[in-house]
Amino acid sequence: MPTKEEVISEIEVMAAEVTAAREGLLKGQIIDIPNINGRLDATCQDVVELEPEEAISLRPQLDNLLDDLRTFSDEVAYIQEKVAAIHKQQADAANEK
Repeated sequence: MPTKEEVISEIEVMAAEVTAAREGLLKGQIIDIPNINGRLDATCQDVVELEPEEAISLRPQLDNLLDDLRTFSDEVAYIQEKVAAIHKQQADAANEK
């Protein structure tokens, strides 16, 4: 069973990866976050196995990570919508010629 410090470390690593991916997206880069779903599942399971007081104390870090992931997801969806709109405009313009 991991210690609270080990769980915090993993949360911080994932948070840094999400931040890097969000920053990369702003620069037009795609930065992979390897196995984020599996790692999140494992980390949540690790939290459940901690003493209740320790687990509760990790809620702010987990909430922040969840917020960052939601924001990243929204940003990716926004970019995808914009790219689809650009492709549609280009196809429409090509069809008008």
